[in-house]
Amino acid sequence: MRLFLFGIGGTGGRVMEALTFLLASGVELVDAQDQPVEVIPILLDTDKTNKDTLDGASALELYRQLHKKCEAGGRGGFFSTPINPLGSLANAANQSTSKTFQLNYQGVENTTFRDFIGFNQIEDFATQRLLESLYSEENLNDRLTGGFLGNPNVGSVVLSGFQDSADYKLFAGAFNPGDRVFIIGSIFGGTGAAGMPWLLKALRTENANAGAAAAIRTAAIGALMVLPYFKLQEEASSHIDSNVFVTKTKAALSYYAQHVHNFNQVYYIADTAMASYDNHESGAKQSNDAHVIELLGALAVLRFAGAPDAECLPPAGQYYEYAIDADTQTLDFSTIGLDSAKAFAKQLTQLQMLALLDAGHFHQATQKTWARDNGFDKSFFKSADYNGGLHRFLADHYSPWIQQLASNRRAFAPFHQVTNLEDMRGMRRDQTAKKKNFFSRHLSSELLDMKANTAGRGDPGSIDPIRRFLKLWWDVTSNVYDESYDGF
Repeated sequence: MRLFLFGIGGTGGRVMEALTFLLASGVELVDAQDQPVEVIPILLDTDKTNKDTLDGASALELYRQLHKKCEAGGRGGFFSTPINPLGSLANAANQSTSKTFQLNYQGVENTTFRDFIGFNQIEDFATQRLLESLYSEENLNDRLTGGFLGNPNVGSVVLSGFQDSADYKLFAGAFNPGDRVFIIGSIFGGTGAAGMPWLLKALRTENANAGAAAAIRTAAIGALMVLPYFKLQEEASSHIDSNVFVTKTKAALSYYAQHVHNFNQVYYIADTAMASYDNHESGAKQSNDAHVIELLGALAVLRFAGAPDAECLPPAGQYYEYAIDADTQTLDFSTIGLDSAKAFAKQLTQLQMLALLDAGHFHQATQKTWARDNGFDKSFFKSADYNGGLHRFLADHYSPWIQQLASNRRAFAPFHQVTNLEDMRGMRRDQTAKKKNFFSRHLSSELLDMKANTAGRGDPGSIDPIRRFLKLWWDVTSNVYDESYDGF
């Protein structure tokens, strides 16, 4: 089964990024029969310079490169779930389709909404007056390059043309019976609030010219609807006013209740403890810190993919909300909910161990037995696969993300800062790592080295060094985790 995962707007991109880190940690995306699911992420945002979307796309591309190195190693392990861009499904090269995880949407570059709808070419006076009653002068003159600036009435018109794009036609042509669709977006802004109902209509339409195959019309389609979880600082020159986020959410939900009925599963998530971000409408400065809502929202994707057909095929219609175990300003694995902790606490701790060793240990460990036996010398750690791939993923994407989660409001801080790798017992906030027995060593780089020394070659059947490396350290961190922590 394949899961076509649409991330709409900045929030969709940030949830997609959180899912990327969960899958990188070794969390598996599986169907109801426990079979691996291939993910086809599709980032839909007309603001092509939105830093949140660009960061998510960059992390996805690094993940894909690392997965390709590891996919022959079977199930389980870091980067084990297949992630591929939509363009990879094309039978032949097509210059019109996107080669990245961001969809091509032509016709909005440096264009105002007025020009996009051809307002000045409309000869009928009554039609012009009708449009002026529906859209303010500010709406008509807004440039579309930076997104829809919190105006779903503009976004719904602009996005409607996406059905005619090469990317959408590729999606419709590549979709197979049994594949599923999941849509992620906020409903208190412009792009997500406009994109959700429009995309659902496009998928469910009976119009053969819309490009949606019969398999799509009858497929399981789910959605994560993100309600307000942050606010923006007041800025007189900005088009966006977070004081109306709740009002916009109520309006969107009212519209959805009356007109949007074809989702098979809908997941709602929000937060009352709202972080306050700088008010940047779009572009490179729109870079909000990672938030626990995005992480917990990503868990909806895991649940939807694993749901049996009876729960998510038409005419099923199910609705879910997320609740934490304790209303505290700083969450950890003990307070986010038992099912959630069981889903990813071990794997994320393993990835954190790997990131800590990457930052402060591996480069100095080339004379350790595990490094010599596997040929992990200085040239390996300077290689494109390690330095330009794994290290870049951990240092430039994962580590800033986990730090931002811990400093945001509400915070998710599962890990303490570790300044001395010779004593890592306190890395987890919810519990201190224990020793296996009186004679064993406590959690440290030394213990991890010892486990790696006795593990042998990371993958004797592989000639690819990065695959051997990731397999070795998946086995080592898993073994040490089981010895060091109780429960999840």
